[in-house]
Amino acid sequence: MNHKYAPEKQAFGFKIFYSDGRIYSGATTEHWNQLPQDGVQVIVIYFRDNTKLMMSGQDLYCLEESEKIQLPKEVKRGQMIDRKLHDEIYNKAKVSKW
Repeated sequence: MNHKYAPEKQAFGFKIFYSDGRIYSGATTEHWNQLPQDGVQVIVIYFRDNTKLMMSGQDLYCLEESEKIQLPKEVKRGQMIDRKLHDEIYNKAKVSKW
């Protein structure tokens, strides 16, 4: 699985942190498509070289770049929440390990 923001790296998994405290992880596009669409706060993509990419503060998230995005299952939607709560979720995601 390659990610559009780091195409030279090989991703092996992701975690999605939601507004209500839920955390889901997966390793394939199929896993991604099965997860809840709404309330995303942070997405962490994990790479084989032990680095990670954190995405936050967006209205929409997509795992892979595609000319044929299948709405709605391939797109996850962010949610506006209190800054303090967002920071708590972001900090939890920042220290998360695969």
